[in-house]
Amino acid sequence: MPSVDFLIARLPVFDRWLKVRAYELRLNSRSCGAVDWLARLRAEGGFGSAGEGVDFFDTLTGKKLAIMRLDAMDLANVDLQLLPGGWLLWPLINEKTSPQALNQALRSIRKHHQGVVLDAAFLNQNSELTELADILALDMHNEPACLEAMVRSRGKKPLLAVDVDTEEDFLNALRLGSELFQGRFYVQPKLGAGHEMPAFRLNLMRLLVTVHNPVLDYQRLEKLVSSDVTLAYKLLRYINSPYFGVRTEVQSVRQAFSFLGEKALRNWISMVAMSASAQDKPDELVVLSLVRALFFSQTAEVAGLEYLKEEAFLAGLFSLLDAFFDKPMPEILEMIPVTREIKDALLHQSGILGALTSLTLAYEKGKWDEVGESLAKLGADKFELLPAYQRSLEQAHEMFELTADEKASNPA
Repeated sequence: MPSVDFLIARLPVFDRWLKVRAYELRLNSRSCGAVDWLARLRAEGGFGSAGEGVDFFDTLTGKKLAIMRLDAMDLANVDLQLLPGGWLLWPLINEKTSPQALNQALRSIRKHHQGVVLDAAFLNQNSELTELADILALDMHNEPACLEAMVRSRGKKPLLAVDVDTEEDFLNALRLGSELFQGRFYVQPKLGAGHEMPAFRLNLMRLLVTVHNPVLDYQRLEKLVSSDVTLAYKLLRYINSPYFGVRTEVQSVRQAFSFLGEKALRNWISMVAMSASAQDKPDELVVLSLVRALFFSQTAEVAGLEYLKEEAFLAGLFSLLDAFFDKPMPEILEMIPVTREIKDALLHQSGILGALTSLTLAYEKGKWDEVGESLAKLGADKFELLPAYQRSLEQAHEMFELTADEKASNPA
């Protein structure tokens, strides 16, 4: 087992068209207790499903640009040449940060040809450092007057709006001239007037209701899937992917149903339906739902709860149902007959599945104290969590590629 005892989470950074341009990385480096954490991670970070040699940073970022926040003291002490080229590094500055530490950090970043992100609020008071920044970070939690002042003093530097947690935040950041956006706005359901569920999404909701009936009607389910060319095509792509390792190609929906057990069938039909429902949503919403499904399942295994893996997968997948269907979670879960355990986990974070939910949500946000509390409740080994996260990211991107739009002939 690798000896890394720290954690890294990622948050997508979007452009104005909601395409992911980078990932911001958040890590608990200060709890590592060692200045060589980057060297250790580079040496020991290949624990994806492909085995040794998997580049941890490629998996973590999907080979996109990365923005890494690090304390200025950390930046002065780590070997930045171990990072991939072209990354953006963001020195965290507080009242304890000395000018010497900041200058040393900035010199180290430039020496290794990395880009610099600096907080616009800090630069508003230290304008002489503005020229050292490639991107200015604009925290949308600031008061409107403060935001306006920061924008006026930015010069021609591009803006990265962070903590963009609502659609209103996103529109405000656009108005202020931001080019990049980080936050949880993309997982918020669009509720209220003017956000009626379109017909195609209603049909997919009916499919979810059918596949989760306590007594599965295979004939009706086969008819529903086979009548939708895209659904049938995507299901067969999943089944014939390396993830399942089938020896003989599965060529029909009926064959696929025979190949999968009942629990797996419910999970994979759900995944295909949710992917199809996201045609007017950011791709990252589908990616995140897959990461959660896999991470729920992976952490269940880490905690010695192998018997819960399939149910955990579904709970993770469904944790974003409200964002996919633009309805409140309680309302959706009244429509879909999932188990009481899944409902309790998603609505109240109670029970074993609720502990997995709490762990995953805390991990995504980089709330490391809460992650530790959830690990303790589950009796899981913290040393296995980062490898589980890497495997989840790796497999989620592989699965997402299978949902890519392609011309499909009717495979059923």
